[in-house]
Amino acid sequence: MTDPLTLMTAKPDSEVQKMLRDFDWIASPLGSRDQWPSAFRIGLSFVLASCEPMWMAWGPDRLFFFNDAYVPHLGNKLTGAIGRPFEEVWSDVYEDVREAIDDTFGGKAFRFVDRPLFMDRDGHGMVETFWSFSFSPFRDERGEVVALICVATEQTTRIRHDEGHQAQTVAMEGEITQGRVDLAKAEDQLRQSQKLEAVGQLTGGVAHDFNNLLTVIRGSVDLLRRPDLKPERRTRYIDAIADTADRAAKLTGQLLAFARRQALKPETFDVGASIAETVNIVQTLTGSRIELELHTPDEQVFVLADRSQLDTAVVNMAINARDAMDGEGKLIISTGPVSGIPAIRSHDAVAGDFVAVTITDTGSGIADDQVGRIFEPFFTTKAVGEGTGLGLSQVFGFAKQSNGDIRVESKEGEGTTFTMYLPRAYPNGASIEIDEEEGNVGGDGLCVLVVEDNADVGGFATAALKELGYDSVLAMNGKEALAELVKDCARFHIVFSDVVMPGMNGLDLGARIREDFPTVPIVLTSGYSHVLAQNGKHGFELLHKPYSVEQLSRVLRKAVAWHKKKRRSELA
Repeated sequence: MTDPLTLMTAKPDSEVQKMLRDFDWIASPLGSRDQWPSAFRIGLSFVLASCEPMWMAWGPDRLFFFNDAYVPHLGNKLTGAIGRPFEEVWSDVYEDVREAIDDTFGGKAFRFVDRPLFMDRDGHGMVETFWSFSFSPFRDERGEVVALICVATEQTTRIRHDEGHQAQTVAMEGEITQGRVDLAKAEDQLRQSQKLEAVGQLTGGVAHDFNNLLTVIRGSVDLLRRPDLKPERRTRYIDAIADTADRAAKLTGQLLAFARRQALKPETFDVGASIAETVNIVQTLTGSRIELELHTPDEQVFVLADRSQLDTAVVNMAINARDAMDGEGKLIISTGPVSGIPAIRSHDAVAGDFVAVTITDTGSGIADDQVGRIFEPFFTTKAVGEGTGLGLSQVFGFAKQSNGDIRVESKEGEGTTFTMYLPRAYPNGASIEIDEEEGNVGGDGLCVLVVEDNADVGGFATAALKELGYDSVLAMNGKEALAELVKDCARFHIVFSDVVMPGMNGLDLGARIREDFPTVPIVLTSGYSHVLAQNGKHGFELLHKPYSVEQLSRVLRKAVAWHKKKRRSELA
């Protein structure tokens, strides 16, 4: 009769085969070889024939059997390992995998990737190792789980290599970062040097302008002292002094605006209408050979800023464009709402609602080595004594002091575009300010319909709202949200929706809710959306991601309160 072990392996002279032949089967629960269950024969044959490192735990005692490919993984555990209970062979890791083994004998399968296990590999103490392995239940002919079969490979060497490579990468990144810091310091020192060199030019320009103004004032005063001065001449000299004083005040204002020390007088006004009025002045200053084109939004768009300073900024940019075109070309002035300010001059992008005032010319453009310096207070391309070069400095200072910014895009020989960003304002209480420190953040039972296609973000929002005392329902898209409102609109106090979603986006959903369920307020949320950038918010309140839990609660409560007040006003 052929030995069953010979039928199970193509390597009858292997180390594992020798262990199986020398094993005391009579003392084992399995009995002699001719008494082996057929399922055990099949399972053992499968393990022994595999070229992958594999082992099997058999029966209630979880007797441990393995193949030749698995031998290197055993280390000092190899001697006497075959046929012993798994718990005894792998006593150092058994508790870490015990639950998974029990569940596998219960019929489940498991897969682990790069799992850390502490074990004694060579008798010198516990070390951390890493393994990728899978547990599969093995069933007999009756369908009962009688064994666990595992395919396992050790990943310790690979992971240690990856960790070493990662450490090298971190070290290199540190060196690169330090290099950037050193370069930034050198560039800053260079800029400071350039500014110091330009102080003389600035001083000469300011002195030139003020001396001209003082000459007019001093001369007019001397003439006023003449005893035989006629009344009409007296009036003329007084007017000259007053006009010159106004010009001096404007020059001082430009200096203060750049330094962000100008006492601005902000007011809420329609920026489109204001620019339209200023264009009349611009057309006069630029002359008839420059074609002027104006684009303003059809709807009113408001900003909170100093109107006179905005007029001055537009005029300064227009004069700069006129000079760049040498008095002949095309000047385009446009304004409209935008979502956020892009990254400018190494500053990060800024989220929020802004109004952009854009001036584009067809002039000579700005040289690459000058673009980064045109807003500096000490930089000008004009000759000494021909002006202070504070025009663009005033624009920069006004924009920054108004909590906005300005960007320049230029290509030498093809023209320049200046874009000034100012915070958008909402008159009549349309804006909801989020107070970071004051106000109740509790939900007080308000019910929120959360619309979010990302399950993780939606789960966070609903969990956060629950912690704060809100009730909430999660809809994964606009269609589900509308279905919830149709089912029971009165249940919800507010809808909180993401903007970018597949199918119906947040703006479209908000428009539908406004039309079909006008009693329910809407708050939108987005990290950045091209939909908002192209189309604006359409009057919806927007909470920018990432947001804090307190911010979320406050904006929802204030939106509900504002909406109730608005509804009462409409019904009154």
